[in-house]
Amino acid sequence: MMRNTLTATVSALAILSMAVPAQAGVQYIYDNAGRLIRVEYSSGVTIRYSYDAAGNRREITTTQLPNRAPIAVDDSVSAVASNTIDIDVRANDSDPDRNPMTITAVSAVSGGGTATIIGGGTLVRYTAPSTTGSKTFTYTLSDGKGGTASATVTVVVNAAPNRPPVAVDDSASVIASSVVDILVRANDSDPDGDALTVTAVSAVSGGGPRPSWAEEPTSVTPRPPPLA
Repeated sequence: MMRNTLTATVSALAILSMAVPAQAGVQYIYDNAGRLIRVEYSSGVTIRYSYDAAGNRREITTTQLPNRAPIAVDDSVSAVASNTIDIDVRANDSDPDRNPMTITAVSAVSGGGTATIIGGGTLVRYTAPSTTGSKTFTYTLSDGKGGTASATVTVVVNAAPNRPPVAVDDSASVIASSVVDILVRANDSDPDGDALTVTAVSAVSGGGPRPSWAEEPTSVTPRPPPLA
């Protein structure tokens, strides 16, 4: 009696994808073997799956907190009238998620002056007006992930400190027993543009009475002694 032998060959098929009923806010990720390796939920929860050599699955659940906005704190600085300063407004600010913060906007300045963003969003440059007093503006921070915060900067503008005038030596000639008026201020100057007046003169070295002021305190009148 003859028997026919039937040999069956079964080939393993690699499942590269799997259809899963769609769910709002849920994403399924598979590996090349068709195994589920990650499930992501819009709430921030992620379930990760790993497999050992026997194919046993291990589950790890992680939760990603939603982004939190940075915290901007008001600033107070001082400046000199008609001068420019750079303000590190971020120095006292923070981000609870430790995201890098960037200055994205500044307002117009109340009270005078201008504020502009410099350094790629790291500093604010303030140019003070000639008037003194308190000036304010606001700035906005961004953490690059949708979180923003704003704070106010107060700048107290003070008058520039007075600088002394610059007096330059003078030279003049006069006939003995005569009088000459010398405009000693002609070659002097004041760095702040203030008006200059002569307030004192010393005794004359070499003889002759102490010089006197003219009608306006802008010149002195020395009286040389007579010739011997």
